[in-house]
Amino acid sequence: DSLLIRYNATGSTAYKYIMVNTGTAVSKAISGLSPGTSYSWTIHTYCSGGQSGAYSPTSTFTTSGCQNISGLSTSNITGTSAKLNWSSVSSDSILIRYNRTGSTTYSYLVASSGSVNTTLSGLTAGTSYSWTAHTYCSGTQSGAYASPISFTTPIVCNTPTTSATTGITSTSATLNW
Repeated sequence: DSLLIRYNATGSTAYKYIMVNTGTAVSKAISGLSPGTSYSWTIHTYCSGGQSGAYSPTSTFTTSGCQNISGLSTSNITGTSAKLNWSSVSSDSILIRYNRTGSTTYSYLVASSGSVNTTLSGLTAGTSYSWTAHTYCSGTQSGAYASPISFTTPIVCNTPTTSATTGITSTSATLNW
């Protein structure tokens, strides 16, 4: 006899299966789970002769720790600002770390719980930046930093908004803007 355990992140249809080769086992440790995530699981038996029992009632549990942040993207990039975006995640806050690409000097920004974006301002036009983020939960716990992503602020060419001509003579003029 053997047992088949089926589990997934609650709400997901991506199931994982574990076969336990003895029908007398009463527990099985699983690993590779994501922190701060709710899981559902159920189990059923495979008996000799190809018979199987019904799945047990579904049980749930939530792993400890902070969820890892994901879905990083950058939008609305101007010469001096950029909108930093991420997927919704359960946490007390989000810590954003950014720098000029290639620099080892970092700046930090904290976004509030429930937010999915923030605007980074005071940037320099024509400069490449990298950023990443991670979650904070329960004071000192934190999720892992996401893989950093990069963006470049465009070079801004200012167009004069006014023009005037002064000092006009028969052979010269002064152009002003």
